[in-house]
Amino acid sequence: MIESKSQFFGVGLQLKVVEVAGREYMIRELTGKGSSELQEFVQGGNVSNDFFAQVIVRSVCDGDGGLLFDESDVSVVNESLPFRVMSELSGHIMALSGMDQESIEDAEGN
Repeated sequence: MIESKSQFFGVGLQLKVVEVAGREYMIRELTGKGSSELQEFVQGGNVSNDFFAQVIVRSVCDGDGGLLFDESDVSVVNESLPFRVMSELSGHIMALSGMDQESIEDAEGN
């Protein structure tokens, strides 16, 4: 049972190495803040190719879980990666974060 703030916040983000287009990427699950920012992005009518870049900058990380990118890198990520790589990488991130269709359906069933 959780009995203190330090225990409550002691849950670390899940990290995972995924392979996309022959390259390995370290990703971490989205934080609550990252998820909220993505929802605001979509609700603001900003559904575009930038969505995948928005997901990527909030998740791709180093081996310690430190993000490699920030909001200022969205356009660079969007212009530098092939769409197929961005789409697949974002799919892995969404699944790890419990935001893919299967995870949502599982949660609704419980």
